[in-house]
Amino acid sequence: MTLSLDARQRALLEHMGLRLDFLPPPRADDGKELALAPLTDEAAAEVPPRTIGDIQALLNQYEPDPKRVEALKFEFELPPPENADLADLSRHYERHAWAADQLGRTEERLAALRDLVRISQGMPNEATYKIELALAEIQSGNNLNALKLYEGLIANPKSQPGTLVSANFALARMYALMADKPNMQAAFRRGEATLERVRIFPAARPFLPSWFALREWARGELFLAQGKLDEAESALRRSVRSEEHTSELQSH
Repeated sequence: MTLSLDARQRALLEHMGLRLDFLPPPRADDGKELALAPLTDEAAAEVPPRTIGDIQALLNQYEPDPKRVEALKFEFELPPPENADLADLSRHYERHAWAADQLGRTEERLAALRDLVRISQGMPNEATYKIELALAEIQSGNNLNALKLYEGLIANPKSQPGTLVSANFALARMYALMADKPNMQAAFRRGEATLERVRIFPAARPFLPSWFALREWARGELFLAQGKLDEAESALRRSVRSEEHTSELQSH
């Protein structure tokens, strides 16, 4: 029997800051808001509540792949290329950070991403690397570092709209956890306004499901901070379904 995470489990894992790397990258949709049907009481009754035994069974199914582990270790141990330009160095630290992440080497992943951000100043991918580093900082418990990265992206007049959408919704979640209501609401409003402004453009369509998911995740955190548990659950369900819509588009 193969177990999988249901929508509630995935939402809770994301709420705890855990990455779900098995989701494929976004693809284009029709550019419209996703139609998200509510979960009926009958449908909910069909799925029994998960227990710690279910999670243990899922973990027990995992079998390491020795060949893949060796390949990851080889990638991880590669030194920076000699006499490399910034583009080659960036590719090296990207691969190094990825291998460290796959091997569970948290500190080494952080170090590689910090090097990547350091050498990418002014490069096209600078914002992408900073968002990746901010996520890694959160997963390592360094929330203040992540907060500074996101605030820096928002303050940068050269930041692209997609960066502003992601950074503002991430900040809204962080401020919600800090019970900073004014900044929480301000960040959410900025993210929502930017999303509404850019969603009409064809170039934005591939990213809409992911952006909708980020918006609803942030909305869920805002509701949690206000003690509105039912509204929070509905928003988190919409976030998960948006990500699942991305996965369905990729599979077709």
